[in-house]
Amino acid sequence: MSWDSYPVERDGRRHYLTWHIPTYGRAPDRTRPVRIDVTVKPREVDEEGLPTEAERARLAALTEALEIDLCDATDGKYVLRTTGGGLQVHSFYTPRVRGLFRKKRCEVIAAGVVADVAEEFEGYELSARASEDEEWQAYLEAFPSTDAVQWFEDANAIARLHAEGDPLTGPRQVDHFLYFEDAEQRAAYAERAVTAGFEVAEELDDDDDPDRTCGLVIRRIEQSLDVQRVHPPALQLIALLDEIRGAYDRWEAAPPPTGAMGAMGAAEAHGG
Repeated sequence: MSWDSYPVERDGRRHYLTWHIPTYGRAPDRTRPVRIDVTVKPREVDEEGLPTEAERARLAALTEALEIDLCDATDGKYVLRTTGGGLQVHSFYTPRVRGLFRKKRCEVIAAGVVADVAEEFEGYELSARASEDEEWQAYLEAFPSTDAVQWFEDANAIARLHAEGDPLTGPRQVDHFLYFEDAEQRAAYAERAVTAGFEVAEELDDDDDPDRTCGLVIRRIEQSLDVQRVHPPALQLIALLDEIRGAYDRWEAAPPPTGAMGAMGAAEAHGG
């Protein structure tokens, strides 16, 4: 999955941030220090300022044109899209100049590309703004909050289960695995988890793996395996680690109900 989206609230309205995930591990790319933000004004939005279903299809074609033409013209990378508030902003990172003998600033090239795309997609208002961002601050600050990263982990894990034939139906037992510095930290966390409504299913100790000593399995029954149900408890368990020396590792779901699919072992998803 190369792109993924995450909902956020801004000024009391829902927005969607969409990242090019593989880029995260390679950012910043200091050979592309110029950020080009292309703002598009959708023609049809709902009461929240988000594009309507019909409009999303048209914007997909416009986005494809921007990505292909601007990246080709500038040797840029398309890495981030923000949708909401009646606007859609596409962020690219490019070199400062393009050309071996006849050098031209990439921000000038990008402005020309945007003008051409605006002409091709009649009725849309497009504008481009260039800024120096050698450390890719806009991209990196948009991505790596604990909330967003865990959302991606959970969403991608569920997508993998679905691809393997899991119907994602419930109710399903979901076990969350955490590891702690020592038994005292584990016991303190277990008390918090029970108070929060979770079940302590098992204590784990692996003397052969120093990173997996003092493990704990926390259990909850979920009515289905979808990100809206699995993500909140995972996030809650991470938040319960506050000032406790431990780490959230992953969750695993029990097999689907008998007959829902062929023989299948425990469904596993790594997160945290």
